[in-house]
Amino acid sequence: MCGGSDPIVSMRHFPRRHLVVSLTASGRAHEFAFCDADGGEESAGEWSAMSLEALVTEMKRKLEETTSDEDKVLGWGLLWLLADTFGLLSLHESMLHKDASMFGVEGKDAVLDFKSKFLGGGSKDNPNYTIDTVHEIDVTNRVIVADFKCLIEGYEGRGTDIPKFDPDMKIFRVDALRHSVSYFKG
Repeated sequence: MCGGSDPIVSMRHFPRRHLVVSLTASGRAHEFAFCDADGGEESAGEWSAMSLEALVTEMKRKLEETTSDEDKVLGWGLLWLLADTFGLLSLHESMLHKDASMFGVEGKDAVLDFKSKFLGGGSKDNPNYTIDTVHEIDVTNRVIVADFKCLIEGYEGRGTDIPKFDPDMKIFRVDALRHSVSYFKG
């Protein structure tokens, strides 16, 4: 995926240019072209036209094969963000630790119930979030830090998501910081 001796430490999405730019630990930048499912960008790879299910399956397969800790943290982190973005509850279920906690909710079943109520309306055509930047990939502590824009009606606004993994790459905690005051309804 990305690791090796010069791992990716940050990523930025430029949707108008159909481009993702990654920055490695040594300061080198890499550009990745992509397209929407309608095939709008000729230079994009075959993965861009995949269904979400096929993309998740392919990413999981590659993550099971990799020995790079950098790849594992970034890859599983991107899968978690993908699950939130499109409301992929079966992916959430497969990634959660039994004692997971987030947003005041404790335990896998309670988190799944919360996720199904809050994110259940998401789909490829109606995403819950856009995530344009992964600011940090903390391999030692198995944490990623990503900006998001919430698109859920009544909860619109920006924030920062911080998923944390256990040694088996299961989500055991997620923290989020909402940047917008409008989220807090009083």
